[in-house]
Amino acid sequence: MGNSTCCEGNKPDDAVRFSPRRGPGDDVVEEKAPMQPPNAVSAQAAKQGVPPEFQKLQGFWQTEGDRQFMGEIKGSNMLWDADFNHDMSEMKVCPDGSIEMDLMSEKYKGMYEEPGKLRWSDGEVWIRAP
Repeated sequence: MGNSTCCEGNKPDDAVRFSPRRGPGDDVVEEKAPMQPPNAVSAQAAKQGVPPEFQKLQGFWQTEGDRQFMGEIKGSNMLWDADFNHDMSEMKVCPDGSIEMDLMSEKYKGMYEEPGKLRWSDGEVWIRAP
């Protein structure tokens, strides 16, 4: 707690997957903002004062395996899709260039890979949503 350092990883046995919470309104369809090309997103992010480390992460993300829509990275925050019923998660840049976020009292560490992938410490991989 008081002696923790940035970007502590989870032990492999402690991996927790991101999964949507089910509840009222599951059948509601939300309209998503149109997808912009990554270059346009980065240029727009730079104009809005987004830190350089987060500029390439801006936009909508989904899981690589089953294409589950996760939400949008906007600025240095993860705005979760309504299906997940989570508050926004603040993201931080670690000294090794990875990113870290807290979700439900767990720390997750992610590494950006070209072209447009986020590989998380729990083994999940996100790709840009079309």
